[in-house]
Amino acid sequence: MKICKYMSGIFLFIILLSGIFFGLLFCKPFYKLQYNTIAEIKFSQLSETEYVNYTMQIINYFFNNSKFISIKDSNGRKINGFFTKDEILHMADVKNLIRFFFMLFIVSIPLFIICMKFVKFRIDLLRKVAFAGIVFVAVLFIISLFDFSKAFIVFHKLFFRNSLWLLPASTKLIEMFPEKFFYNFTKIWLGIFFVVNGLIYFASFSLFNS
Repeated sequence: MKICKYMSGIFLFIILLSGIFFGLLFCKPFYKLQYNTIAEIKFSQLSETEYVNYTMQIINYFFNNSKFISIKDSNGRKINGFFTKDEILHMADVKNLIRFFFMLFIVSIPLFIICMKFVKFRIDLLRKVAFAGIVFVAVLFIISLFDFSKAFIVFHKLFFRNSLWLLPASTKLIEMFPEKFFYNFTKIWLGIFFVVNGLIYFASFSLFNS
């Protein structure tokens, strides 16, 4: 069934792209690297341990049942006033977005497995999905060369229906996660995605000829 082949390709693309995203999202060494390489983060007056600890609390918030975020110190006590009201509300919006994409990732796995049962040329499918992934990253890379800041703004306007993301530079969220942070995250995320798809693409020829 041709429709199953197309859907399998879409689901595989989603699984690879989002799987790498969530893997990087929980990667503590990545946050340690950002702390030590981005000057704006050090100006937040947080130690490396505090920065990583608070960041992981934010990540965990995206997947727990709390409606609003709260940050606790190393002793487990809530830090009052850590985030402003606008920051807390924006984090709730981010949580909804993250959870939506996580559910899309989870649902794509069984749907991909089901669709693959009706696909005959599986190696050919892998090759086409991998090639699409390579082109996808290449296009985004070219766009980012022109103006990452503009693309960053467009992303927020597309996915957020309010202006809460327009936070003052003095807020904790902006100090902890300046634009350079998101640039590095996107670069590493798509870089890994590019390499994975490149390996799949070239391996598909070996598998096809074996």
